[in-house]
Amino acid sequence: MRNRLMAIDFHQNPHSAEVPKRPETAVRSSARTRKADSRPNGSSMIRGLVEIVSETLWIALLVMVIGFLTWKFPQISSAVDEISGGSTRSAASTDASVQARVHELETRITGYENKLAPIERNYAQLKQRHADLQKAYDALRSASVREAYSERSGGPRATAAP
Repeated sequence: MRNRLMAIDFHQNPHSAEVPKRPETAVRSSARTRKADSRPNGSSMIRGLVEIVSETLWIALLVMVIGFLTWKFPQISSAVDEISGGSTRSAASTDASVQARVHELETRITGYENKLAPIERNYAQLKQRHADLQKAYDALRSASVREAYSERSGGPRATAAP
């Protein structure tokens, strides 16, 4: 209201620098409203608290997004470079690291093959010995069975063939 009175007075007399005085009733009513405004209302306190919490959550979300983007920036950058084909140097270094890994794996496989060859030879020898021993066992068993059969029947003893 004061501004309106000043504006009216200013427009009526633009050379006047006086500020119009408020009537006494206006002072009393404004003092009452100031006291009423200074007392916190329960719903306005809750609204203020909700507003503070929501702003805090937005700030926390913003910090988390910025932190995530900072953490993942190298991967995002390399993916963008790979898609756009802008960085041949990173592709070359990636190819070099892949080639080094392949070479390392080939070397390990060659070492395993070198260790495996004597084991395979020894296994073949053991398999052959097992076959020879199995034949000898079968021959011995058949000879002992023939001998046991001839003893029971009372006939001449069969001799094992050399």
